[in-house]
Amino acid sequence: FPMPILTAGLAVVGRFGVNVAYSSGAQYMAELIPTEVRGQGVSAIHMVGYAATFFSSHILYLAIYSRAIPELVLGGLSITGAALCLLLPETLDRTLPVTLEDGEAFGEGEKIWEFAWNRRDKKKKDVEGICNQGLVSK
Repeated sequence: FPMPILTAGLAVVGRFGVNVAYSSGAQYMAELIPTEVRGQGVSAIHMVGYAATFFSSHILYLAIYSRAIPELVLGGLSITGAALCLLLPETLDRTLPVTLEDGEAFGEGEKIWEFAWNRRDKKKKDVEGICNQGLVSK
C-alpha cells in the first residue's frame, strides 16, 4: 500500500482482531472441553497453534511472488476459522459437559445454523446442572 497511515491503521485493527479472537477462543475451548480431559484438550489446541506459527514465515515468504498473496492467505484462513466457529454447539442456558459422555452428547439435536437468538423452542432451558446463573438469559 502506498498510504502508510492506512497501512498502520489496518495493522492495528488486524492485531486487535487477532487478540480478541485468541482470547475468546481460549475461553470458549475451556468451556466446551469436558472437565476430565480439559488439560489434554487445551494443550493439544495450543500445540496445533504453535505448529501453525511455524508456517507463518512461509506464508509471508509468498510475497516474493506477489505482495497480495500473504494477505489473501491470512484473510482466507481468518474467514475460514470464523465460519468454522459457527459449527460449534450453543452454550447459552446449557449445562456444560463434565464427563466424556456429557461431551459426546452436548451438541446433539442442534441444527447446523441454530443460534440462541433464532431457537424455535425458546422456553427450553437446561440449567439444572453447574452453571453461572448470572449468565442465564431470562
